[in-house]
Amino acid sequence: MTPRRPLAPALASAALAALLGGCGGAPPPGSEAVPPIEAAEDDAPVSAAMIADEAPTQAASDARDTPQQKDASAGDRGDAATQVADAPSRLAAHLAKIDPSIQPGLAELLAERPQEGNVWAGKLAGNGGRDVLIYIPPGADDARPFRLIYHFHGTNSEHVQRKAPGVAKTEWVGWNRLEQTLEGARALQDQVPENVALV
Repeated sequence: MTPRRPLAPALASAALAALLGGCGGAPPPGSEAVPPIEAAEDDAPVSAAMIADEAPTQAASDARDTPQQKDASAGDRGDAATQVADAPSRLAAHLAKIDPSIQPGLAELLAERPQEGNVWAGKLAGNGGRDVLIYIPPGADDARPFRLIYHFHGTNSEHVQRKAPGVAKTEWVGWNRLEQTLEGARALQDQVPENVALV
């Protein structure tokens, strides 16, 4: 995994504002679902510590930069932080934009979660029209850069359904993994100086 510097606050805020503002579109005509993948054998919980261990730090990123890159990026970070600090925050204490066309299990999971932070769930044309979730835990601040955490579909986790007796793991693992990842992102927000955005 190649560590990357967190996004400049102005760039991150603009990108997230566009996503939370409802951009996206209908799935392209004729798009097909991705075939299922075998489920992972373990269902060990994902913790904030695991996410934090994998996430790069600013110090690690700066250590790799050349002196010229350090000078340029320091100016960029300072200018962007100043511009954002002078502007009113565009991040609401709680905003939920849920497209009614998302799969019922994802809508059910989101309805059961605490109504805090910012949530956008819908379909994006660029990914074949599959459901996408963006979650920014409470406490986000425009003056801070964003640390992006990616929750990739896999191990059948694109399908979201509650675990119940008689339901195969391949059916409920998506709910399980997504719930753990949302909790991990929420816990991580309290542990790092950057904003956390889960995609």
